[in-house]
Amino acid sequence: MVEDIVFATQKDESELQAMFLAYGMYTAGDITDHVMIKDHDRIVAGAMLTQTQINEFHLSVFAVNQAEKQRGIGGTLLKKLLEKPWCYCKNSTMREKSSYRITTQSRGMAVNFYQKWGFAKCDFQSLAKPFDQQCNECPDEAMCQPVALQFFSKIST
Repeated sequence: MVEDIVFATQKDESELQAMFLAYGMYTAGDITDHVMIKDHDRIVAGAMLTQTQINEFHLSVFAVNQAEKQRGIGGTLLKKLLEKPWCYCKNSTMREKSSYRITTQSRGMAVNFYQKWGFAKCDFQSLAKPFDQQCNECPDEAMCQPVALQFFSKIST
């Protein structure tokens, strides 16, 4: 199993989109802003981080290929994103050795996965714009049961 995280290319778009669609999500923005883990030529996990402030990021989408669930691939990807988000966010201006925050929105049952990795629940109002309003007009909100989450990392300088 290859565990290198790479940025997606245009040729990865349909496979990555299909993986997100299996969870009722879509790619978020340009496909080349997404990162993924591949096993040989098959995408096994993908995500996209957006820098919202100098040391703040938002995890817009995150998914593991349904056939690869329960193998630790999601944890591998999330752990690396949490350790060095600036490395997996296109055009990041953050520098290493400073504290940072990562926010996300979890659908219902996925909240336990994020909490296992150090995320804590927060108010939607504490998310950066436009993510703070993202679920307000969604017709699937009741079924989705979204939860706003945040992760803090403190790195000594």
